[in-house]
Amino acid sequence: MSHTTDKIIYLSLIAMLLVTGCSLIEGVTGGDAETDGTDVDSDQARRGGTLIVDSVTAPAGQAAPFQFTGVPTGTISAGGTLVVSDVAPGTYTTTEVDPAPNFDVTAVECDDGGSPSVSSGDPQTRTAVFNLDPGEVVRCTFTNTRRGTLVVAGQTVPDGAGGRFQYTGVPTGTISGNGTLAVANLSPGTYTATEVDPAPDFDLTSVECDDGGSPSVSIGDPGSRTAVFNLDAGEMIICTFTNTRRGSVVVAGETVPEDASGLFQFTGVPTGTISGNGTLVASNLTPGTYTSTQIDPAPEFELTAVACDDAGSATVSSGDPTTRSAVYNLDPGETVTCTFTNEKPTEGDISSGEASGSGASSNGSPEPGHDGPGSGTNPFEDPDRYLDDFPLPADRPPGAGTFKAPKPGPWSVTHFVGQMDCGGFSLSVPASPPERGVLEVLAGGQTIIGTGLQDAQGVSITMNAQSGINGRYSSSFQGMEEGVPVTINYFWQVVTDEYIVGFLTASVTAEGVSCSIYRSFEMFYTG
Repeated sequence: MSHTTDKIIYLSLIAMLLVTGCSLIEGVTGGDAETDGTDVDSDQARRGGTLIVDSVTAPAGQAAPFQFTGVPTGTISAGGTLVVSDVAPGTYTTTEVDPAPNFDVTAVECDDGGSPSVSSGDPQTRTAVFNLDPGEVVRCTFTNTRRGTLVVAGQTVPDGAGGRFQYTGVPTGTISGNGTLAVANLSPGTYTATEVDPAPDFDLTSVECDDGGSPSVSIGDPGSRTAVFNLDAGEMIICTFTNTRRGSVVVAGETVPEDASGLFQFTGVPTGTISGNGTLVASNLTPGTYTSTQIDPAPEFELTAVACDDAGSATVSSGDPTTRSAVYNLDPGETVTCTFTNEKPTEGDISSGEASGSGASSNGSPEPGHDGPGSGTNPFEDPDRYLDDFPLPADRPPGAGTFKAPKPGPWSVTHFVGQMDCGGFSLSVPASPPERGVLEVLAGGQTIIGTGLQDAQGVSITMNAQSGINGRYSSSFQGMEEGVPVTINYFWQVVTDEYIVGFLTASVTAEGVSCSIYRSFEMFYTG
C-alpha cells in the first residue's frame, strides 16, 4: 500500500472516533478513573455499624439479671453488655423490661461520638433510640438503682413490758412492744414515720436511727414521736422507738386495832381520803419521785409507821412517820406501795376536849347507839353496819338501801353538827339550816349533778356512782375559800329514791396550820 493510501485510512479512523464522541487518550485513562470512584462511594454507604447496651447498678456491683427487647435484645447481669455488630445504618430501639420491684431504671445515656444524627435514652420509658450512621459504634448505658428498706423497731422499758404501738406514714401499722415494721423496695428519697401517742400507759422517750454512716443522715425526734428516713440506693435504715411504761404509786391504810374505823386524808401524790384499811392509787405516772403526806390524824389516831415496798428496786422508796410522808422513787413500769399504820389510842388517852363534837346529834345533843357526826366513821365500808352511825330518823323508810339512784328534781339538804381538827385542837362545826337545790340524774344514775346543795351556792358538784353497792356515790371538789385552797370530798348513800344520807370531808391549810373537817348531812326530795 502506498504512503498516501495509509494516510487516508488513518484520517478516516480519527473522523469516526470524533463522530462517536470518543477520545483515544481519554478513553484509556478517564474512563477507568470514573468507574473506580463510583465503587468506593457505594461500599462506604453500605458499611455496617455496631450497637452496644451497657448495664450498671447503683450501688455498683449489685447482682441481678436485666432483660432487653428490640435491638439489641437479650439478658445481661450488672456490669454486662449486649453487642450487635455489622448492623446496616438506620434507627433501632431497645427497651429494658421493668426491673421492679428490686430496681428502678434511673438513667439511659447514649454516646455516638458527636454524630449529627444523635442517639437518645429515656429512663421513664426505659428505652434507647440508636441513630446509626455507616460504620458507627453507638453505646447506650442503662443505670439500674436498687431500692431500699425502712424498718421501725419497737423497744420497751422495762424490757417485755407489753403494749401495742401504732405508726402512721412509712412504715405504717401496729406492733407489739418489741416488734418491727419493715417496708422493702422503696425508691431512694425521704420518708417519715410517726408513732401515735402511747399515753396513758407509756411515754415515747427516744427515737434513734441507724443508717450505717450514710452521708444523708436519718434522724429521730421523741418530742414529735417521728423518725425521718433519708434513704439511699440499696440502703437499709433501722429507727428504734423506745417506749417507757408508766408506773403506779399506792397509799395503803392500816389501823391498829385492825377493825378501828376512821378517815385519813393525804396530800401530794396520791391525794385523797381513805378509810382505815383503804387504798389510794395514782396510776400512769412517769418515772420519777413523788411524795404523799398524811394530814395529822390526832387526836383519834397516831401515825406510828410508814413502810414502803418497791420489790428490790435500785431506787428505794422510803417512809417517815415523823413527817407523816412517803417518798416514792418510781421506776419504769413499777408499782410502789407505802403503808401508813395509824394506831388508835386507848380511850383514856383521848381527852374530853379533843373529842368535843363527837356523839352529837342533829341538834348537838348526844345520840344514843353511835359515835355521832365527827367520829370519822365511813358508812361506805359496810352500809349495813355504818349507816346506823348516821343521825337518821328513828323510823327507817321501807326498802332502804335497795335504790340505785335518786329522783331528779328539787331537793333540800341539812348539815348536821360536824368537827374540825387542827392538830393540837378541835372544835365543833355548827349545824346549817336547810339548803335547797336541784339534782340532775344522768346515764341511768351513773352521774348526778347537784346544784345549790352546799355552802357555796350556785356551784355544781358532779357525783359519780360507785360499783358494788346500790346508791353509792362520791366526788371531789377543788376550790378557794377567802383565798385559801380548799379540797372537799363528798360521799352519798341513797336510802330511798327520795332520801339520801352522806358526809363530807374537807382540808384547809392557812398560815402553816392544816385543818380537816368532817360533817354528815341528809337530803330530802321536795318535788
